[in-house]
Amino acid sequence: MRGIDYFTEKIRPLAPHWTYDDFVHAWADVLTPNQEGQMLFRAAQGAGYPVFFLSNAAEYNVDAMNFKFPDFLSQPTDYFVSCRMGTVKPDVAIYEAVVRQINVEASNCLFLDDVQDNVVSARKAGMMSLLFSPGEIAEVRWQITRLTDNRVPPR
Repeated sequence: MRGIDYFTEKIRPLAPHWTYDDFVHAWADVLTPNQEGQMLFRAAQGAGYPVFFLSNAAEYNVDAMNFKFPDFLSQPTDYFVSCRMGTVKPDVAIYEAVVRQINVEASNCLFLDDVQDNVVSARKAGMMSLLFSPGEIAEVRWQITRLTDNRVPPR
């Protein structure tokens, strides 16, 4: 469902004075940058690896991200959101769909997430996968090195 349709059907009856922009801005207010994740993101890009973003996001969430962080979704190589994919994490199908779309072997993909069920499902899809907990960046970096030492180098 498009963001504006969701707003019209679900939110406007509860908040008739709101516009769609008011709704998006309210969502944007709760978004905060993940500094540790951004450091890993930049390090991977700096090493020449393509970086992709996968989120269980509705269209209004995407609009909120674009409002609050205008360049965020232009930084990864590509991004995937559940509202456009027809499935959500932790369904294995979403990881398989991403791998097909980026045309890479699943075993050459490293997936990071802060939800254990998503990590487990990505592994089931054949990806290397790590639980990412902000504040544990040193451990995550060590795990990334351990997992990727013998993998395909960046393109």
